[in-house]
Amino acid sequence: GSTTEWNFDGVHRGSEAFAEFNTTLANYLRFNGDLWYNPRGQSDDLTRGGPLMGTGRSWGMALELEGREGARTEWGVEVDGERAEFGGWSGEVQGDFFFHPGTQWEISIHPSWELGEDPRQYVMTVDGGRPETFAQRYVFARVDRSEVATRFRVNYTFTPNLTLETYAEPFASSGRFSGFGELLAPRSRELLEYGTVGTTITRNPDGSRTVTAGTQSFSIANEDFNVRSLRSNVVLRWEWRPGSALFLVWQQDQEASRPFERAGPRDLWDALSTRGDSFFAVKISYWLPVR
Repeated sequence: GSTTEWNFDGVHRGSEAFAEFNTTLANYLRFNGDLWYNPRGQSDDLTRGGPLMGTGRSWGMALELEGREGARTEWGVEVDGERAEFGGWSGEVQGDFFFHPGTQWEISIHPSWELGEDPRQYVMTVDGGRPETFAQRYVFARVDRSEVATRFRVNYTFTPNLTLETYAEPFASSGRFSGFGELLAPRSRELLEYGTVGTTITRNPDGSRTVTAGTQSFSIANEDFNVRSLRSNVVLRWEWRPGSALFLVWQQDQEASRPFERAGPRDLWDALSTRGDSFFAVKISYWLPVR
């Protein structure tokens, strides 16, 4: 199949050609696959309100293996990979696991880990640019990113009227910026990389950069990051009479950051020790019959 996208000014934003296939094996395992190719296009939002900017080609594939449907333990594992022009790439591994140890239990675990490099990440817009870009400098960078997370859900039914639902998601993400440059010209997909063609770039002790282009100098803040967080909820629901229910809710919202290092699965353990806010709420709904 294929898709094509245009904006209201008639600009071709992008296209995609794709193929999908799936099969069920003799042991009832299911195998799915996707292939796609995206040719070059024009983006009307990469420069955040500035001129159009060209986008590069990309191509990739995804493979998924799923367990037998309807089993007490259901599972699926998916691997994705993509390559893009200018050295961009991404890869992701994710899983879905569902357990039913008893009629009253529902347990699910959804881990994922994504790595990649985006060669055209918008950073900032600076005044005093070249005439070709309307006296503005649209600054981009290459960002090395990593993101890992696991979602847990555990539900228990005491009775049809009394249930306990829990959710937790430790999360970690990192990014490192390099290869700074500015848009060469409207509709171009090329960058004028700093450190070439009469420009210089210097890394300062705090991680920021100082760029000199002609008679102008400006700074780029250190945007490298490593963040961890934990989001969790516990909800006890009691329907104490038909149409009327009591909800007891406990929620955690925790977050921390530190100097850059690539995030990996071990950072999920660190996410559990982050600090933040806890909330407790009580909600009561009461059904009033109206005749």
